[in-house]
Amino acid sequence: MTPKGHEQMVKISKEHPNQTSPVERALRYHADKQALAQVKANQYSQEMMEGKGCTANVLMVVNNMLVCANAGDSRCVAAEGGRAVPLSFDHKPTNKKERERIYKAGSTVNVEGRIDGNLNLSRAIGDIAHKKNTKLPLQDQAVTSMPDVKIHQLTNKTDFIIMGCDGIWETKTSQQIVDYVYI
Repeated sequence: MTPKGHEQMVKISKEHPNQTSPVERALRYHADKQALAQVKANQYSQEMMEGKGCTANVLMVVNNMLVCANAGDSRCVAAEGGRAVPLSFDHKPTNKKERERIYKAGSTVNVEGRIDGNLNLSRAIGDIAHKKNTKLPLQDQAVTSMPDVKIHQLTNKTDFIIMGCDGIWETKTSQQIVDYVYI
């Protein structure tokens, strides 16, 4: 980690001391708040920002530990001795945990797996059209930027890491991609 990156992680850790990971804190407390603040400051219109969003998949190596924070349908996979080891999983509206949060927020999941007939992922930064329930904090909205965090030991068996967006993972399994790289 660069000195500037370390400085930012220390700052975020001090601002939110009860959370588990600096990566999680950065995504949880800063990503969506920035988008919403820009709308409130009239830098961007509500209409312009409603349909804009992205996923986030962040990997940090800290003391021989891989710390992966994922929000969305991007994916991170480690390859160890020819085997695909998932470091994240895709956040789809059809996943039980995701669907329950979506329904509690007052939204629906249609038969095609889309939230309110629109978005086919359940976690993303932005997409504020799905974050309008004023009675709920950001992490409980139909679409949230709250990442899942997985920690995995980096060993001499870890050959490489692959990170990619949904385009690659919708056509191939993690194991198929790992196999392709080993060829």
